[in-house]
Amino acid sequence: VLPADIREYLEAENTYTAAVLKDTEALQEELFAEMKGRIAENDASVPAPHGAWEYFESFKTGGQYPRFERRPRNGAADAATIYFDGDVEAAGTSYFRLGGITRTPDHTRFAYALDTNGSEFFAVRFREFDGTTAYGETLEDAAGQMVFARDSQHLFYAVLDRNHRACKVFRHMLGTSQSDDVLVYEEHDTGFFVSVGTTDDR
Repeated sequence: VLPADIREYLEAENTYTAAVLKDTEALQEELFAEMKGRIAENDASVPAPHGAWEYFESFKTGGQYPRFERRPRNGAADAATIYFDGDVEAAGTSYFRLGGITRTPDHTRFAYALDTNGSEFFAVRFREFDGTTAYGETLEDAAGQMVFARDSQHLFYAVLDRNHRACKVFRHMLGTSQSDDVLVYEEHDTGFFVSVGTTDDR
C-alpha cells in the first residue's frame, strides 16, 4: 500500500500529464489503432513438447492476457484444452499481472504467480489441470519465478524482501503451510538477486 503523500503526488502528476496531453487524445487513439492493426491479435506460440503433452500460449481477439493450453502430443489441433485463461482470471480486478506459470513433471498440476494490486509482490497458487484447486495454500511475497522438483511434490521459489530484492529461495511441500517452508539459499550481498529455474536437460 502506497503512503498517502506518495499516492497524492503520483495522482497529481497523472492529472497534470492528462491536462498537458489533452489536445493529442485523438492522435493517441489513431496511433494506438494503427499499431494494434499491425499485430495478430489471435496469435499463438509454437507448441513445446514435454512428455506425453505439448504446451503453448494463445491470445483471443480482443483479449488482454495469454491463454495457456495443452494437448496430447501429436494430437489433433482441436484437442487442446485451456488450463489457465488470463482474461478470465483478470476479470473483476483493477490490476492483473501474471509473474509466471510452471507445471509439475508428472503433468498433474501447475503453479502460477499473480500480482493483483501492483505491488510487484506475487502470490503463488496451485491448481489441477482439470481446473480445480489442487491445494488451498498461497505463498506470499514471491518473486514470480518458480520451479517444481522432479518428485512433483515440492516447489522451489524466490521471495522478495521489503526492498523488492529477490534474496531467498525456499522449498515448499504441497499441502503444507508457507510457514513450514525450508530456506534453501539466501543471498546476503545486496548487489545480487536470486532466481530459480530448470536447466535445459532438466
